[in-house]
Amino acid sequence: MPEIRSDPYSFSYGIDSVVDAGPTPVELPVRARLRPAEKLLAPQLDALLALPNIDDFIASQLAPYLKDVSILSPARFREVLAQTSFGLRFAAESRPHAARSLGGAAGLLADEIRMRELLQMYLTALLEV
Repeated sequence: MPEIRSDPYSFSYGIDSVVDAGPTPVELPVRARLRPAEKLLAPQLDALLALPNIDDFIASQLAPYLKDVSILSPARFREVLAQTSFGLRFAAESRPHAARSLGGAAGLLADEIRMRELLQMYLTALLEV
């Protein structure tokens, strides 16, 4: 007859010694080299067992190709938005034949930047409450 115990943890030997090696240094990854959450690696079993379907094909065709995924970090994204806005305004001034469309794009991007700043202000105000 098997032995039934109420204690799931049983130790047949006691603690021999306790060694305190001190705190081990923790190396954090460089923030600029972190992968965005959308680009995490899929588990290997899912990659092996997953069969491609039409949804996967559409998603792969619509996903933008990024040479540098670090632009998806918030600080770098704001920097790229500001550079793009400046580049559009400069291009609108230097190309009179395309000034209307480039100026419109620069205006839309400036609106986007202002909306993001307003959102950040509201989030900060909510966190202070």
